[in-house]
Amino acid sequence: MILGFDTSGPWCGVALLRGDTLVAARHEEMRKGQAERLFPMIEEVLGAGGADLAARESAMLWLLNQSDGKNSLLDIARRSGVTFEALVSTARELEAAELLRERDQEEQVSS
Repeated sequence: MILGFDTSGPWCGVALLRGDTLVAARHEEMRKGQAERLFPMIEEVLGAGGADLAARESAMLWLLNQSDGKNSLLDIARRSGVTFEALVSTARELEAAELLRERDQEEQVSS
């Protein structure tokens, strides 16, 4: 399977191919918000194509996409539908792999 996506213009598009066959696709016109919409669209397309993401993988996608220092884990849980517990567990895994880190007090005060 090949998963392709495009956010290079005022749109967000995702397509899933199996060989030469288009299995599922989504496209939305938007001036802003592509980064926030991309991973939910990927999940929709993978789900429609019969390739549902496991909860852990979904939590990883949401965390890596939404962890900008402004969104809390509760914010991400509300937005994504992923349980808070799954996000905490996955955040710890990502932190151990040095892909994510907790903001320190100094960074939080300066925001």
